[in-house]
Amino acid sequence: MATSGLYGSSTAGVVPANPGAETTGLYGTTVRFGVTGPTGPTGPTGSMGPTGVTGPTGNTGLTGPTGPQGTQGVTGPTGNTGGQGSLGPTGPQGVQGIQGIQGIQGVAGSTGPTGPTGSTGTAGAGGTLGYYGSFYDLTDQPLANITTAQVVAIGSTAEANGVSIVNGDEITFAYAGTYSLTFSIQISNLANSVEKAIFWVRTNNVDYPDSATEIDLQARKSSTEPNRQVITINYVATAAAGQQVQIYWSGSSTDLRLESFAAGTSPVSPAVPSVIVTAVQVMYTQLGPTGSTGPTGTFGPTGPTGSTGSIGPAGPSTVISNLDGGAPDSNYGGITSIDCGGV
Repeated sequence: MATSGLYGSSTAGVVPANPGAETTGLYGTTVRFGVTGPTGPTGPTGSMGPTGVTGPTGNTGLTGPTGPQGTQGVTGPTGNTGGQGSLGPTGPQGVQGIQGIQGIQGVAGSTGPTGPTGSTGTAGAGGTLGYYGSFYDLTDQPLANITTAQVVAIGSTAEANGVSIVNGDEITFAYAGTYSLTFSIQISNLANSVEKAIFWVRTNNVDYPDSATEIDLQARKSSTEPNRQVITINYVATAAAGQQVQIYWSGSSTDLRLESFAAGTSPVSPAVPSVIVTAVQVMYTQLGPTGSTGPTGTFGPTGPTGSTGSIGPAGPSTVISNLDGGAPDSNYGGITSIDCGGV
C-alpha cells in the first residue's frame, strides 16, 4: 500500500508492528502492509573491495598496575646430619735417637802470601831538620847618624825552608816553633878614637827585651886603614807563625860602617859579606805525611770440609701413660705425656 506524507507517496515500506492498521500522523496516512513473506535465499557474496588505507597507530595505553606477589611457599625441613665416625687411637711415638757425633772439621787452608809493602811516602818538611834559613849581605852599610837607630840590610839568601827575608831586612818565620837566630857582623872604625856600637833585635817592630850587645871599636890604624872587628851574637826564642825579626844598630860616630869585601884574586878567596844571618828551628812539631799502605795480599784457598759423622742408633721406645697414673683419656687416644727419663 502507498504512503502519503511530508515527503510524498511511497509504495515501499516496512512491515508495521501491527499489520493491516492505518495510522494518520504528522507525515500523512500510513497504510499498513500485510504479513511479510518468508526470506528468500541469500544471494552470492560479492567480490571483496580494496583494502582501505591503514589508520594511524593509536597512543599506547597506560601500563596497568603490577599484581601482588604471591606468598612464598613454606621451606621444607633440613635433613639430619649424619654422625661423625670415631677417631682411632694414635700409636705410641718412639724416643728420639741419640744425635750422631759431629764430623771432624777439615784442615784450614794455608794463609796466602803477604802482599808487597807500599813505597815510603816523601818525608815532610821538618821531619829531620825542621825549618831553617841562611842569609847574607854584600854591601857596605855606613852609619848615617848617631841619633837614630838603623836597620841592618840582609839582601841575599843562601838557602831556606820555612824562613825567608821580606822587604830586604825582615827575617820572617812561616811556621811556629823555637828557633836559634845567629848573626855575624863585620864592623869597621875609621875614626882616630875608640868608638862604640850597639846591636839588638826587634820583632814585629817592637824591641825584643834584653837583646842588645854593645862593643868598643879601637881607633883606626891609619887615615886610610880602619880598625875592623867581627862580632857574633846568638838568640834562642819561640816564634809564632808569620812573626818577623829585624836586626838594628846604632853607634857613637858616623865613621862606623858594616863593611864587605869582594872575592880575593891572589890568592883566590870568597867574598866577605858585611852580615851573615842563620835561623834554625831547634824544636818542631810537624811530621812528613805517612806513605800509602801497600795492597793486602790475596787470601789462601779454604781447606776442604770434613765428612759428616754417621747418625747414631735410635733409642728404645718408652711406655706412654698419664702422669697421674690413671687410665688413658679416651678423648685423646690415651696420650697425655711422654716420659723421656728426665730429659
